[in-house]
Amino acid sequence: MHLKVINASLVSKLGTRLRCSGVVKKVINYYTDRGSHVFACFVDLSKAFDRVNYWKHFNQLLSDGADVHLVKLLVCWYVNQEVSVRWLCTRSESFYVGNGTKQGGVLSPYLFTRYLSQLITEICLSRVGCKIGTLPTNILYMLTISCYCVRLGML
Repeated sequence: MHLKVINASLVSKLGTRLRCSGVVKKVINYYTDRGSHVFACFVDLSKAFDRVNYWKHFNQLLSDGADVHLVKLLVCWYVNQEVSVRWLCTRSESFYVGNGTKQGGVLSPYLFTRYLSQLITEICLSRVGCKIGTLPTNILYMLTISCYCVRLGML
């Protein structure tokens, strides 16, 4: 099933954070103006970048129909990544990283979103939560997923 995802960053002249907070305000006002309570759940994904399982991720990309050569290139980059830590004027010895998504990389937002797509899909298909018309108002912004419901038990 294909879900329609609205990308707030595509709307010009407003910052993404401002658009997301505007959606949240509208949803809460809509329901509270009609006498409902609104309960919110926030899931912090800031450490999730470090926990991405490479092999599961590469298999997801292949099952999506990604080019095999591209996936092999990513495997080479990720499996052989060697890093060091620099603090002030000192650099640690190099070590290999066994999992995680490269933070700050050009492909990182796409790869991380793809990694979370099954979770996002399940949240949207659950039909739980507040809606604007027929659209669910679950928001994935930066590294936080937020869900809004009119009954606490729905979260």
